[in-house]
Amino acid sequence: ESLHILGVADFLKHLEMQIAPTFLTAREFGGIMARQGSGSIVLMGSLYAVNAPRFEMYEGTPTPPPPAEYTIAKGGLVMLTQYLAKFYGPQGVRVNMISPGGIWDNHSEEFEKNIGKYVPLGGKMQRSTDLPATLVYFFSLFSVDPSKTVVFSLSTFVILYIFVIIFGGYFSLKEKL
Repeated sequence: ESLHILGVADFLKHLEMQIAPTFLTAREFGGIMARQGSGSIVLMGSLYAVNAPRFEMYEGTPTPPPPAEYTIAKGGLVMLTQYLAKFYGPQGVRVNMISPGGIWDNHSEEFEKNIGKYVPLGGKMQRSTDLPATLVYFFSLFSVDPSKTVVFSLSTFVILYIFVIIFGGYFSLKEKL
């Protein structure tokens, strides 16, 4: 319903609010990191950056589905991440993205149960504690020099552009259109 009542001005305002701060922040810090010859930028995306909402998950719950402009903006951040990785990579700056699925924040039991149908690993929404290890990894020297880690076996490459979706196997279930 909100798709049909959203005006162009509001649509563009939402896109600007979602994308511009990330772009400006990454550009400024990326420039500083490039001048020093190293650094790591990690953008926060969303499961909806690469997948349209499953509207049926929201039915019968107080949680509304995300608006179109949210998913469009998050998709734009995927391309921004790729652009920045190619732009800053040769200057020693790593750029990656973490895209979490639904993070539980006092959602209703019905909503978590609905989402759980699509999450083979655990059958529930993820918790905020599921993300820090991935963030620490991307910001650490482990992603620059694989010889410094005993946890990950990374061969001999540097992590430059990885798009990580953290959500218990959500994409392992065949999508029905």
